[in-house]
Amino acid sequence: MKKSMIAFSAALLVVAISPASQAMSGRLWPDYYLFRGQYQYEPTNCYYRLEMQDDGNLVTYAGPGYSNPIWWTSTHTLAERTCEGDLLLGCNGFECDKGMYAAMQRDGNFVVYNRYANCMWATMVFNYNLPGELIQQVDGNLVVYDAYSQPVWWSGQVRPQFSATCPSPRGKKTLVSNNLDRPGGDYSFHLVEAQPSICGDMCAHDSRCKAWTYVPRNGYAECWLKDSMPALSSREGVVSGAIIIDP
Repeated sequence: MKKSMIAFSAALLVVAISPASQAMSGRLWPDYYLFRGQYQYEPTNCYYRLEMQDDGNLVTYAGPGYSNPIWWTSTHTLAERTCEGDLLLGCNGFECDKGMYAAMQRDGNFVVYNRYANCMWATMVFNYNLPGELIQQVDGNLVVYDAYSQPVWWSGQVRPQFSATCPSPRGKKTLVSNNLDRPGGDYSFHLVEAQPSICGDMCAHDSRCKAWTYVPRNGYAECWLKDSMPALSSREGVVSGAIIIDP
């Protein structure tokens, strides 16, 4: 049974986070997202994994299955305010006040957003030596490093290094590209609300989908799901995503 529980502990000495551990860890670089149902294993021992759950909670698990969560964002709960303190308004019957995706941003911040791009949880780390990366480490700690391999945020969960059978694939994530199209390869078309995250969520839950393109129109948007990964081409206002599989 999947766990959806409390906030995290940030008490950790920086010396517990070493750049040497990065070579053995799963990564999210800037513009990489975890949509609901996507995950990233620590790829060396495959004991710890970071998963964006269907209930909107971002969780680090220890061991196989869902019985041992060690860190979570609590973004599965109904929130009244964003992480910036802004009041959330009505969302047309949707659970927009729960997390839909987690994004490693170019400004160094790692953020969980709802379907309307409201910030629900964030590391609140900005403008360090860019670009940064998020790493799920072999010791269970989830860490944001800057470009000089210096830790700037961490979850505080340092655990023993155990081994487990590595699944295949070891990770599924989405590379999101702004103002870029991926023409061709379409197998499904949807008219959706004007939010690129809806296309990303659709693709993440469709085993056939390898890429998607969001095309904004006047008050709505087109979502094109693709069963191949066409080359990128410049197109203003369009957002495209590609499913990245870690073998």
